[in-house]
This record gives sequence, C-alpha cells and structure tokens, in this order.
Amino acid sequence: MNEDSRWQRYWRYLSARFRRDVADELSFHVEMRARQLEGEGLSTAAAHEEARRRFGDRRMVQAELERIERKRGNRMAASWYIDELAQDIRYGVRG
Repeated sequence: MNEDSRWQRYWRYLSARFRRDVADELSFHVEMRARQLEGEGLSTAAAHEEARRRFGDRRMVQAELERIERKRGNRMAASWYIDELAQDIRYGVRG
C-alpha cells in the first residue's frame, strides 16, 4: 500500500470522527442554551424549541465546520509532503 492510500484512509477515519464530534458539540450547545432558558422560566419544550431557533440551521453550521476542517486537512497534507521532500533532500545530501 502506498503512502497516499494510507493517508487517505486515515483522513477518512478522522473525517467520520470529526462529523460525530461536531454533531455532539452542537447538540451540547443547544442543550446548554435550553437549560439556561428553562432557568429563566420557559417550559422544557418551549426552551428546547427556542434554543434550536436561536442556534439556527445546524446543517449549515456543520457544513461550514466540515469545510474548515477539509481546508485544514489539505494544509496538513501539503505540510506532510513538504516534510517528506525535505527529509529526502537531507538524506540525498548526506549520501
């Protein structure tokens, strides 16, 4: 297996994990806002509905976070290639 396919497999694993983490984090923030609203006197159902309304479109937020993560991943891949090239050059010079 070449380096590219190993890197891609690793990145797919991280991407799936990232999506789960983002979904969990977004749910956490909505839940915390709902609890805060309950503390301010709203009923449980009304607090959850208001928290979701104030948070906005979760899919849009999640898509934006995934776009940012992909961009970060591309920078990491570029950095990895540059590091590999530098290592090869150092090895060649030593030889």
